[in-house]
Amino acid sequence: MNCIKIIIAFLPVIMSGCISVGRENYPCLIGQIEVSGKASGYGHADPELSFIFYNESINTVEQFFVIFSLYREDAEDIGQNTGYISSMHTEFIGSYSSEEVRIKLTDYISGDPPGVWQIEDFCITEIKYTDGSVWHNTRGSRMLYR
Repeated sequence: MNCIKIIIAFLPVIMSGCISVGRENYPCLIGQIEVSGKASGYGHADPELSFIFYNESINTVEQFFVIFSLYREDAEDIGQNTGYISSMHTEFIGSYSSEEVRIKLTDYISGDPPGVWQIEDFCITEIKYTDGSVWHNTRGSRMLYR
């Protein structure tokens, strides 16, 4: 009977350990992803993708790689031939801080396709830090959003 009481007493501790092992530990969070500019119908500036990069690491970000799909509202691919756009950014983002990042889309599309654009499959694939360490998104999974 005492053995059962001990197991029941430690069951929450054991279960919380199992749950935390299964969760992905990302060094950043992404928020407020949006497309603006001529093609989005919201202005007359060059089209760009913007998002907030939340650095959840103790290290300062120096550079990161992002991949995403760019589609029109009617789901027609307007990105590069593969449908995915890969972009590298040098942006210093301090430890536990955030920064708005802007990616000019004119480098990745031809002309100005009409219609509202959508972003899908947004993912940070690699982060390089000022101390020389590198994080790789080995699972290829999408980032957590704020």
